[in-house]
Amino acid sequence: MFAAIVPSVSSTISAEAIEGLNAELVAEGYQLLPGLSGYDHQREMELTRAISRGGPMASS
Repeated sequence: MFAAIVPSVSSTISAEAIEGLNAELVAEGYQLLPGLSGYDHQREMELTRAISRGGPMASS
C-alpha cells in the first residue's frame, strides 16, 4: 500500500496525478491511500503521522 497526501482533488492537476499514480500502482498489484490536506499544514502533518503509524487518525 502506498499513501499520497494532496491538498485537494478539485484541481485538475491533483486529480490527474492521483488517477495516474493509482493506475500505475494497481497495475503492479498495489493500492493507493489518498489523504486530503485541504491546504492545511497541520492537517498534512496529522495525515503523515497517521500514515506512519499505519492506523486510523483520531478526530480532533
